[in-house]
Amino acid sequence: MSFLIIYMTTNNTIIDTLHNSPTIVLLKESAKQTPPEYSFLIPLFAALAGGALVLIGQGIDRHFKSKNEQKNNLRDVYANCRRIEAVMKNYYIELAYYMTATQYRWYCSLVTEDPAQKKHYDTEHIKYNNNHRELERKIGETMADFIGHVRKFQSLKAFDNSIEIHLESISNITHISAKKYEKSIPINEILNLVEEDQKRLKKEYYKNLIYFKETNDKLLSLI
Repeated sequence: MSFLIIYMTTNNTIIDTLHNSPTIVLLKESAKQTPPEYSFLIPLFAALAGGALVLIGQGIDRHFKSKNEQKNNLRDVYANCRRIEAVMKNYYIELAYYMTATQYRWYCSLVTEDPAQKKHYDTEHIKYNNNHRELERKIGETMADFIGHVRKFQSLKAFDNSIEIHLESISNITHISAKKYEKSIPINEILNLVEEDQKRLKKEYYKNLIYFKETNDKLLSLI
């Protein structure tokens, strides 16, 4: 509503200014001084001037609508980019867990002497290994989705090369794996090692988020 009031006020001000311009004022004065045989020209000129005012008003209206529509579209794209940034953070928490859980189940399979337990841990190892591979696939799709949204933003408004550099870095992201826990590691130490490794992976994965954050900060400055 406030934008509409500002726009109407601005539009009316421009039209009033044009209406009181020297040309229109001159036409009004000419109407008083023009000989009768030429008096028909005054309405013609007035009509032309009025038509020009209408066209100018319509042009201003289209301009404001176009600018407002572009800004709304940019905001929508930016909101999606921020959403993806948050999704990536959650994915990296999960990935660090699945990576270490996979190796931990493998370790348990190596050290257990119970056949039933060994079979259980082998199954768990395969399950978590599949989970982390599926999650990496989702991460790849989400990164591609992010790049696509940034390109959509670019189609609406150009940006500098710093964003291109970040997009290239995102395209080249790879993920380090968890440590392999050897059978020689004492059982009473393994859980601490798994926890430390999970924190290490998370810290490394979070470094990738800087490309998303800095890109989004740059997009926000362009809206």
